[in-house]
Amino acid sequence: MTRTCLRIFIALLVLTFAVTFAVAVLQTDSKADIAHRDNPSSLLVIGDSFVAGAGVTDPGQSYPVLLAHATGMRLSVDGQGGTGFISDARGTGNGDTSKLLDRLDADGQKFPNASVVVIDAGRNDLRYPVEEVGSAVSDYLDRARAQWPAADIVVVVPAFITLQPFDGYRDVLDRFESSASKVGATLIDPIAEGWYQNVDVATLLAADKVHPNADGARIIAARMEQSLRSHGVVPATA
Repeated sequence: MTRTCLRIFIALLVLTFAVTFAVAVLQTDSKADIAHRDNPSSLLVIGDSFVAGAGVTDPGQSYPVLLAHATGMRLSVDGQGGTGFISDARGTGNGDTSKLLDRLDADGQKFPNASVVVIDAGRNDLRYPVEEVGSAVSDYLDRARAQWPAADIVVVVPAFITLQPFDGYRDVLDRFESSASKVGATLIDPIAEGWYQNVDVATLLAADKVHPNADGARIIAARMEQSLRSHGVVPATA
């Protein structure tokens, strides 16, 4: 593991004491609520500390919240810091955490009617052999499809807020692509889509230099919305 990857991994584990475990259904009186009456779609976002809102001071600034408001969907979140398809983050100070697969049954019981399921994880798994990562991703997606057979499942390739891909990106991408294709899931690749091109990434990072600050969360939400609309998961705007 390179020093850069080690620094990123440590930061992912240690910053989240206030937001490491976020399971919530967020509803507010806003324009999004008006849209909910006409569009009852339910958005479930599952993942790690990026999903939980690490790096922002207000939970309402996290990218899932902003994405839900932009798309007019009801929001449910299962975000646990330090976790992934393999990593359970036990012993890292992140609280009572579990890997995604061990949370799947509970997510299915709590959010059985999710119409769009976004799975944004894998950053904390990059220290494991790529074959193990690929197997864990494939297993999880198979079971997620069985859990939500009618939902639009969206898989986000692991990415950090940088201009350069992480070591082993191509191999990881291949595994995510094949696993997503097998279950009919939509794959979103922030690196290939150039989410952070022509942006000063330093202005998007929290103090730990890994997680998104409020501006970073806004960029992620905007890019995610654009990707969902371009893939037809969310209707295109007029």
